[in-house]
Amino acid sequence: MWFGNEFRDLKVHFGGKHPSTWILKEKISEHADSYGEEESEAVEAMSEARAVFLCSKCDNKNTEVAVVKVYMQIPWTGTELDTAERRRAQAYPGRSEVAQDEIYALAQLTAAGCSSTPKLLEEKHIKQWDTLPVPGGSLAFILMEKLPGQRVERIADLALPEREAMRASFKKGWNECYAAGIVPADSGIRNLLWDRKQKKCYIVDFGHWYDSSMYSGWRDGRFEMWDLMVFLSNGEWGP
Repeated sequence: MWFGNEFRDLKVHFGGKHPSTWILKEKISEHADSYGEEESEAVEAMSEARAVFLCSKCDNKNTEVAVVKVYMQIPWTGTELDTAERRRAQAYPGRSEVAQDEIYALAQLTAAGCSSTPKLLEEKHIKQWDTLPVPGGSLAFILMEKLPGQRVERIADLALPEREAMRASFKKGWNECYAAGIVPADSGIRNLLWDRKQKKCYIVDFGHWYDSSMYSGWRDGRFEMWDLMVFLSNGEWGP
């Protein structure tokens, strides 16, 4: 894991129209995409780890909460134990394409008033300090609204009426994104939150997306793509 003690209780200051400082708390998830040097050049992507943290606002009340997604460049595969100076030579000065894409998508969806996606609050990009994996490398923070609801491991774990409600809400949310020009591409129930009380489904990951002009619109096959149908013992999909 790449996000260790240095990120625990880390204070992150965001500028913009409404400057604020937030402290990272519980880590919700962590993932990494690692490439060797040649592979990184071939796919035109840097090795990168990303993590999602709950955070609280540093003010007198310290009660406002949000989510921070962190994108951090990591060393090429096989160079993780190289000296800091060797790893510094890999430093990429800007945001990764995935981080840029997520910021753009969230900004578009926020401007459109989409009710099924997190609002983008602020974002910032800095260079990694010397004790991080790639000194001088890319480190991006995306501050976004904390949404209600929980992740659902398997749609089959819900009763049929609740499955139908989640699918109906997801379709509505997908169409909201589509109308805003964004088609989320990282399909899977892992990127959804389900608010059981309000019967509301949220789409929460936009590191990969397509322009809606490339698509004709909704089709029910998307339920299967997003793991929202039950795979039956006869090899068919069912509700």
